[in-house]
Amino acid sequence: MPTAPQPHATSLSRMLAGFVREHWRAYASAGAMLSCIAMLTVWIPRQVGHVVDDLVAGGLQGPELLKQLGLLVAAGVVIYLLRAGWRLALFKAAYRLGARLRTRLYARLALQGPTYFQAQRTGDLMALATNDIDTVEQAAGEAMLAGFDGTQTLVLVLAMMTLGIDWRLGLAALLPFPLMALAFWWISNHLHQAAQDSLGAFSGLNQQVQESLAGVRTVRALGLAGRAEAQFSA
Repeated sequence: MPTAPQPHATSLSRMLAGFVREHWRAYASAGAMLSCIAMLTVWIPRQVGHVVDDLVAGGLQGPELLKQLGLLVAAGVVIYLLRAGWRLALFKAAYRLGARLRTRLYARLALQGPTYFQAQRTGDLMALATNDIDTVEQAAGEAMLAGFDGTQTLVLVLAMMTLGIDWRLGLAALLPFPLMALAFWWISNHLHQAAQDSLGAFSGLNQQVQESLAGVRTVRALGLAGRAEAQFSA
């Protein structure tokens, strides 16, 4: 991970918590819309089942059938609008965090002298200003969404299966969860390591490009163009 130029680095969780508190209205509205979407997503299949049962029983005809179909179509339209709404609210807030971090980083770098830039690798600074900030922005947006929406949908589906259908079905659905937790833990560790390797490779590539461009005349004069190309291909 590239070294941050700020002397007192704040952990990602604390920074995100402070940002969420500052923009709580955006996150609260996105959470409310996601809750409505989750409830409608659970309600639609159940309502379709009731409509099919009534059709088979012969008790749903004419205007009542059109009414039920209209409710299903309206629910789909509402889900579409709510999905657009939470994206605007959540990703707008996450974009503000990314813009703030970039502005703060550039302002901090502008205060540094030549000694600092001689001690820091150019590739590390470029990786910090691009990949790292993009990752934090995604954590404030997509990661928040995945955690909240996934947990909420899981609770609603299990509640519907346990209370609305059969409690044994709900318990059966919980059986694979310990194995899933172990699998997610294993995958997350590998993803974390892969992300670290990616940042290191990106930093090294930026550093190599900077060095190659700075010494392009020397490379050509010494006939090292082929070697430089081989390093980029490696």
